[in-house]
Amino acid sequence: MAQIEWDSTFSTGNDTIDKQHRKWIQLYNDVDHVLHKTDPADSARIKIEALKAMQDYALYHFRFEENYMKEIHYPELAQHWRLHKDFDYRIFEYIRQLEIGGVILNSEILTVTRKWLIDHILTEDMKILKYQESPAANAETA
Repeated sequence: MAQIEWDSTFSTGNDTIDKQHRKWIQLYNDVDHVLHKTDPADSARIKIEALKAMQDYALYHFRFEENYMKEIHYPELAQHWRLHKDFDYRIFEYIRQLEIGGVILNSEILTVTRKWLIDHILTEDMKILKYQESPAANAETA
């Protein structure tokens, strides 16, 4: 799986959210690197540690983003929150399966997290930017 490179297409127009997205992308890249170099004997432990680090950062970022959406009166907050919860649950399930001795391929972890991260930023988070720039958002904050 290829590393994710930050470029301007990921920019939401919110400096704090963009910095958090950059950090999250770096975290994904770190996980990608670690999983490709993992000794099979340490595989489950390394995967659990990597997934917990990703989950911890995701929850931090989600709280910030959800509070921001509340501040700007984002009308799709509930739907966006659900997407966050679904991702958190997915990662939780991976961790749980690994902790009880289940097998999850590195490629599955990387494919799912990469796709979710890229799609979420480029589709769902960009909706926040479009709303923020809309006349409706400007009327809410006026």
